Amino acid sequence: MENDTMDIQNSGSESSPENEQMSFTDKMIGVITEPGAVFAGIKQLPPKVADWLIPTLIMIVIIIASQLIQMSNPVIKNELRQKQIAALQKYVDEGKMPAEQMERAIEGMDQMRSFQLIGIFVGVPIGTYVVLAFMALIYWLIGKFGLRGDPKYGHVFVLMGLTSVISILQVIITLILSILLGKFNAAPNASLLVSGMEGPMLSLLKSIDPISIWSTIVIGIGLAKISSADTVKSIIWVVGLWVVFALLSAFVLSSIPFLGGMQ
Repeated sequence: MENDTMDIQNSGSESSPENEQMSFTDKMIGVITEPGAVFAGIKQLPPKVADWLIPTLIMIVIIIASQLIQMSNPVIKNELRQKQIAALQKYVDEGKMPAEQMERAIEGMDQMRSFQLIGIFVGVPIGTYVVLAFMALIYWLIGKFGLRGDPKYGHVFVLMGLTSVISILQVIITLILSILLGKFNAAPNASLLVSGMEGPMLSLLKSIDPISIWSTIVIGIGLAKISSADTVKSIIWVVGLWVVFALLSAFVLSSIPFLGGMQ
């Protein structure tokens, strides 16, 4: 009887670690301190909506707050206005816009406040979740076919949501730098080291961002864990995709004069 009791106790002690779930706070902190352990544990349990929804909502709120704070800063407002005027002037110089139309566009800038607010309050949430779903699909395909693993799409969603904790840090640092430098969206990347540069090279310099690279590596680690695949191989796949996106973004944006001028 005593042996039976000990067997039951041993069985319970062996199964409890498998059933033990990390708290949401531990997961968010763990993404920064020990991402491999966090995502290895997540793979053992069904994906939870809260694990991707809550950090993504937090990120959306912080992005919206950051945009509103920057738009209300007089120095940043003037800097952004000058960029918009320069982009319009480039259209005029290239003969793609009459000077009269440019003048009307400049006069209408101050009346665009309501549309800007709609863009922030509507565009940011929709855009964030569209990008989240799209990138989760891309990473799921990499895990499934590139790494020949067994990831669940829900787990990839959790991976993307929890990794947004790092993106939240980036938004906060960007806001601080923007206020200090008087520059709109002054993200901590290599473009801050140069001035007067435009086109593809500027976009490529913006891609050289330590926090984005950190986030990309964490995604590579997490994808390996939820796919039961090799970590180094996973990081190579994810970093390679990041390089491709950076190149495409640089050269697609630079081919559009107005967007190129707004970089």
